[in-house]
Amino acid sequence: MADGPPRDDPAIPDEECLYRRLHSSHVSWNPNGSVKKIGKNAFQDSSEESPCSIAIGGLLASNGLEPDDLLAGYPSFGLAVFTAGDARECGFGVISTPRSNEPAHGNLTGDKGPAGPRRKLAGKARVLRPPTPPDSS
Repeated sequence: MADGPPRDDPAIPDEECLYRRLHSSHVSWNPNGSVKKIGKNAFQDSSEESPCSIAIGGLLASNGLEPDDLLAGYPSFGLAVFTAGDARECGFGVISTPRSNEPAHGNLTGDKGPAGPRRKLAGKARVLRPPTPPDSS
């Protein structure tokens, strides 16, 4: 766990839309198969070396991409949207970490160990595209 505030890029405005791919295990489901809510596990780091990946809306647009393009190659995944300000209010930082195949890639920085901040961010995020329900095969 790092001491001090998380790394954050102040050039990314609070109003910037951020996107996160959602696996079916990242949400809880209603009995009718609709999404009930996003779970805190949607914002967990993959590993210590791989912080929670996001896509930055302005970089999507400047590269001629749409949010739905983030689901190419991820047919069963959905998409959540929230703002950089939402992430910061929850104690996380936002940085751009572009990749050759993902020019809008970024990361949520900061300690994701405590459930409270992740739960708070999950409550602020909204489902833009739901993932495929687990029993729909």
